[in-house]
Amino acid sequence: MLLQDLNHDVIVHICSFLGFKDRISFALTCRKVKDAAYEKTLWKHTVVYLSLPTTSSGWPRLYSSLEERGISLLVFRVQHYAAFDTHLPLMAKHWPRLSVIWDDSAPGTPGEPGNSTFVQQLTVQLASVKTLKLSSIGFRLIQLISNVMPLLEHLDVSQSHFDDKCSRYLIDLLPKLRSLNLSNTHITDRGVGLFCGYTLRMIFFHWLPTLPLLSKLEVLDLSQCRSTTRFHWFFLQRLPNLNTIVTCEGHLSEKPDFASIAKIRSLRCLVVKGHKQPGRFLRGLSLSECRLQCLYFGLCDFIDIEMLYFIHGFKDLIYLKIQSVKLTDDGIEFISKFLPQLLVLDITGCVRITKYALVHIRSNLRNLKFLRVLRIPKLKRSHLAWLPSECCVHSNFGYSRNKIDLDMISNHPRKSIWLRKVFNDF
Repeated sequence: MLLQDLNHDVIVHICSFLGFKDRISFALTCRKVKDAAYEKTLWKHTVVYLSLPTTSSGWPRLYSSLEERGISLLVFRVQHYAAFDTHLPLMAKHWPRLSVIWDDSAPGTPGEPGNSTFVQQLTVQLASVKTLKLSSIGFRLIQLISNVMPLLEHLDVSQSHFDDKCSRYLIDLLPKLRSLNLSNTHITDRGVGLFCGYTLRMIFFHWLPTLPLLSKLEVLDLSQCRSTTRFHWFFLQRLPNLNTIVTCEGHLSEKPDFASIAKIRSLRCLVVKGHKQPGRFLRGLSLSECRLQCLYFGLCDFIDIEMLYFIHGFKDLIYLKIQSVKLTDDGIEFISKFLPQLLVLDITGCVRITKYALVHIRSNLRNLKFLRVLRIPKLKRSHLAWLPSECCVHSNFGYSRNKIDLDMISNHPRKSIWLRKVFNDF
């Protein structure tokens, strides 16, 4: 049977198994195959990587072609941000389907996007853009984004020059933000206070109910912000929908910090990127009456006895990630006994763990749906067979099952927020 004699849906199904380049080559076979190969459903998750020049000749046609194919994800690089100013109006006009824009430019790229007169006068909107990551940002660009991307929900400006001045514009112009990544930026406590409804008078912060705030914000990353202190926890209590916070050592050390965390009533997930005294931190959390459902510890060298702190204060915890080169099988035994309700356990990088840790997990974690045990040299494939078949195990040997049964989390409107963040970004 010739290709042109096959049903359109059959050809589309064949194309779904082909990679990006193979699909394009296959499309050259005949007209019918081309129509099937460029079916929009096949391209909706395709990511396009573009290096944007400062010139625009020929680009409108390319953007129109991407629109026709149904592609909506862009990763770009520039050598000068004047190029972004040149291409943004073209994208708005010829590629309205675009929903994710990701900046992969090298650190220190000259220029600041949003500065040219041409782009400041842009009237066409990129109304489909929900996610934007930029390596460079200033208050002018925030003004531009509010006009061009009115439905923006996820903004990542980590490692940029984002500062308190940008924060002030953020509140007024992007009030619909649900996720904000300010990791390793220049923001201070004052900037955090600004988007929480506080104002600085003399040397004191005052909260005013009439001031705007990021009331829809659900996920906030303030890790590695060297100019912020632990006092910002007090401000974050004012954000009514704050679900997930990413932080690091320096922001969590004293007893008042944990009391402030507990007062963030909507907080369900805490991601800690490294801590030199993780046991002290865990003890503070256990006494704080937090209602955390997810705890993620990256590069925190817990010792076994510190796992005893899980005996109290974590009855709602269903997702636990611990990465420690000091933790042994005894620590895993404590975890499995004190947190029998866990649905997900990630102990990747806990290199001292042996097969006996799996015995404790099998005996005590009866509800476990997903176990991640990457980079643990003493575990063999045969050891993983001890675990129940309904638990998906992700090891150096791959996945034990094709499907991870986490519907009870992913279908829950509040739990799914932190699940997407932790699974996708970490």
